[in-house]
Amino acid sequence: KGDISKWSQSGYGDMFAKIGASIDVNYREGNFGKGKENYELIIRKIPETVHALKWTLKNFKGYKRDSLRKLSIFLHEASAAIIITGGFGLSGGAEHDLAYAMAKKYSKESTTWPTHGQIVSIGTLIELKLFAEVYKDARLYNDLLKAYKKIGLATSYSELEKWGD
Repeated sequence: KGDISKWSQSGYGDMFAKIGASIDVNYREGNFGKGKENYELIIRKIPETVHALKWTLKNFKGYKRDSLRKLSIFLHEASAAIIITGGFGLSGGAEHDLAYAMAKKYSKESTTWPTHGQIVSIGTLIELKLFAEVYKDARLYNDLLKAYKKIGLATSYSELEKWGD
């Protein structure tokens, strides 16, 4: 049961990182203005991830057969979809850089460490919180925070740290 939750959370964390990637892409392309249209710019690039987020908020009832089946479909859809950036650059952003830096620093010190997706999820949450503060629109942050609590992902570094040794 523990491994199912851990690896499912990892999948969710990596999939929801596409929200942060969409922020990164839109920011690099100079798309953000001062209004609420920024929300639409973000979700337009990641419809499969937004669908997964909405489903999770409304329908997730624990790591049971139906939820795991739906998660596998979401992961397939999210991995098959790319964010078109006009080039071949990866659409991962700061959340992945954080995960790689943490893994490099701590993986040798600990026999048990959170998964890549669990670490990435914290970076995504931080990125969405910063976006909410800069652009005065917390809709995505609030939805993601609720989803994380529902699926058991850490919502703070101290919660994430408890998953390690």
